[in-house]
Amino acid sequence: MPTFYSGEWQRAIGTSGTARSLADILELNDLSPLGITRDGLAALRSKMIAAGHINHLQLNGLRDDRRPVLPGGLAIMQAAFDMLGIERMSITYGALRDGVLYDLVQRQTQYDVRDRTVDFFQRRYHVDGPQAYRVSQLAAQLFDVLRGETQSDDVVLARNLTMAAGLHEVGRSIAHASYHKHSAYILQHADMPGFSKREQNWLSRLVLAHAGSLSKLADQEIQPAEWDAILCLRMAVLFYRARLDEAPPLGLLSHCAGGYCLELDAAWLEAHPLTMYALNEEITAWQNMGVNLMIRAVANV
Repeated sequence: MPTFYSGEWQRAIGTSGTARSLADILELNDLSPLGITRDGLAALRSKMIAAGHINHLQLNGLRDDRRPVLPGGLAIMQAAFDMLGIERMSITYGALRDGVLYDLVQRQTQYDVRDRTVDFFQRRYHVDGPQAYRVSQLAAQLFDVLRGETQSDDVVLARNLTMAAGLHEVGRSIAHASYHKHSAYILQHADMPGFSKREQNWLSRLVLAHAGSLSKLADQEIQPAEWDAILCLRMAVLFYRARLDEAPPLGLLSHCAGGYCLELDAAWLEAHPLTMYALNEEITAWQNMGVNLMIRAVANV
């Protein structure tokens, strides 16, 4: 059974060359009154079979450059009609490149379809909204401090980091144990409007890295800026492990001594021994990857 069927939409719309060419041929040869219809496709198929060879096919609106690809296009369109239960398809004269351009323009404005996707996923997978907000805000703050003067690539990475932080717990709806693995799988394979597959893969990798051992990333090519994002997300999750609004008194986060240095208020650290224990485990996790993570206790941060 197909996942999608005619009862799930009000209108089917075709775009780009094959759909527009089929619609033109069907309309110009009185095989379909408007757009593409199931009966029109069947009539066109009969004409093609009767012609015996595509070069013998005479149809109004059939350009020579479309002639070799017409049979394949018809077969794919017929399969789509059959599998999805489509009876009629209207045509838009926009194409994939137009959608890409619109998406890029919208990302530079207040409206970004990815924000709506993140919100939808949070509701669908029952994400703890306040916790996602805490983690995303702190991760963004740490990343801004660590990266210093913002570069254009950092702006994109910071934006993706915020969205990853908002989605890092989607896997908890499946299981609490190893939830980060479930989160990563969902983000890699789900249909996420507004996100390219490259972006989804990056979100998946970042979310996979936010908990547990870092050794699972040992065979992957990760740029220094991405490691910075991974650190910031892991630290944000660690500091909000109690799911309280209390923000840790953070000092400077910087690159140093072949790794990272983070300043924390000494009195606060002494008052939070469980967090200090978690930080020591984090230090070990980075050491296993050959990266130094130093926690400096500083008075009056």
